Amino acid sequence: IPSGRFARGMQALMGTFPQPNAPEGGALYNYTSQLPRDIPRREDIVRIDWQAGKANRVSARYIHNKDEDVQPPGTTTAAFNFPLAASSIVRKNGPGDVFSLTVTHSFSPTLVNKFSYARSRGAVTISVVDDKFTRAANNITTPLLFPDANNGGAIPNFNYGGVTNQTFPTTGFNGSPFTQTFSLDNFIDNLTKVWNKHTVKTGFYWQRSHNKRTSFGPIQANINFANDSNNPLNTGHPFANALLGVYSSYEQASVQLTNDFVYNNVEGYIQDTWKVTPRLSLDYGLRLSYYQPLYDLERQLGLFDPALYDRSKAVRIYAPVCVGAPTCA
Repeated sequence: IPSGRFARGMQALMGTFPQPNAPEGGALYNYTSQLPRDIPRREDIVRIDWQAGKANRVSARYIHNKDEDVQPPGTTTAAFNFPLAASSIVRKNGPGDVFSLTVTHSFSPTLVNKFSYARSRGAVTISVVDDKFTRAANNITTPLLFPDANNGGAIPNFNYGGVTNQTFPTTGFNGSPFTQTFSLDNFIDNLTKVWNKHTVKTGFYWQRSHNKRTSFGPIQANINFANDSNNPLNTGHPFANALLGVYSSYEQASVQLTNDFVYNNVEGYIQDTWKVTPRLSLDYGLRLSYYQPLYDLERQLGLFDPALYDRSKAVRIYAPVCVGAPTCA
């Protein structure tokens, strides 16, 4: 292919692939590697139990943890299956904090109440280790439909294929950098009463969950150069397609969304264990649960409701093309 026909930035893209280091042949692309993975972690736990008089007992626990996972290429987030560096991304979990408090109060020998509250806070951050996976560091100037969406400057996901019994390398990140913060609050109360041959228990449970996170959308773009006979510009090989800028599909998110998911779970119950005779006991009760549908405080979730579909208002996503005729039939 004459170099004058190369699409802008595509020769630099092909230059990111490593030189072969494995024998020729087989379904792979003559390259293999074995890379380390570093996962340092620390966790601190503190617990206190206090007998506050004859009728009260208090128990509290606090957990703090944090870890970093420095991952080689080929992970869920880093789709590279060849190294541009020894490590591609770092996943930071935490710092995470969990606090729980339980108070047990005995009103009498036959009436006991137990209340618990637990609070959890945490975060996850996934980002590149350095700039070796950016467009600028690799001189990749492939145009993007939404340049401002790729806030991390990551290399697009370039995909190849379409050749029988041959595997091709892939490049790119999904939605990098990724950030997430979450919280959980749990309230539990149980009351137990022993009355003659009955042991009656009642209580409630309330959990509130909050999860704010960025999306994994293809803000860096997904570009497919697969060998596709249905593509009128197809060359017959995906690498040649890439050099000429002939792609079969292009996908890019216009913005990296940040969702703020919330839901509540509320439950209540009452039950009784009735010891009818020394050899016969009956357990019966009622439990009611309300599971709130998850919703986004940012109002960015989209769902399809068939009841609201109106075919006459459907958006037309194609336009007729007439070749060699003044009008379309």
